[in-house]
Amino acid sequence: MGLPAEVLRNLPTAEEFWAMLLKHEAQQEKWQTEYKVQQAEYEAQKKKEQAEYEAQQKKEQAEYKARHEKWLTEYEAQQAALNKQIAEMSARVDMTTKNVDQVSKNVDGISKSLGRLIEDMVSTEVWRKFTPLGYEFTQAAQRKQFVENNECIAEVDFFLENGEYVMAIEVKTKFEIEYVKMHIERIETVRKYMDAKKDGRKIVGAIAGGVMPEGIIKYAQRKGLYVLTQSGETFTLAKTGAKFKAKEW
Repeated sequence: MGLPAEVLRNLPTAEEFWAMLLKHEAQQEKWQTEYKVQQAEYEAQKKKEQAEYEAQQKKEQAEYKARHEKWLTEYEAQQAALNKQIAEMSARVDMTTKNVDQVSKNVDGISKSLGRLIEDMVSTEVWRKFTPLGYEFTQAAQRKQFVENNECIAEVDFFLENGEYVMAIEVKTKFEIEYVKMHIERIETVRKYMDAKKDGRKIVGAIAGGVMPEGIIKYAQRKGLYVLTQSGETFTLAKTGAKFKAKEW
């Protein structure tokens, strides 16, 4: 069965068909050309953007490197200045330390000299200061040491003795309450030492100082100690109240 006549009449002729084919091919070539142009433009734009990106990256890296080198230079300069200051300060501290050490040695030397002077003043017939109180001391020793098992367990600046009593006297350039407490502990140590030696004599205590605040005098007397205070070039017994009673260990 063949095609209807109407369809056959509408079919293009050979010339029309070839014309349509050529037109289609021309359109295809145009599209391909346009595509290639667009692709080339795209590639060119892509390369341009890549080049701009790389250029921007290099610029930023160069700027960062410049900032970093500037910061590093400034840091090294600041560090050098700081090290210089530290070195200068250390030198000043060393000098100050040396000066302080020298002053400390001088003060220590003066303190020791004053301490020896005070002891020399106290040692001048100190036992006579207690004769009016009924203590007839017959022996006196300076810096009396008490040794047990080859070890000094106590040292008394002045140690007065007779057949019934011994007196332990502590001497300081300036007395403080802590020194009074330490002297009482020293007396208790001597008491134990004498008991071990079967020495039953009674112990009384006293303190003597170049500078003796009133509060220290009252504190020591409340603890049952005699107090010797400086008076010119000698020492005298501090006045006691009516209720004062010397403690006996």
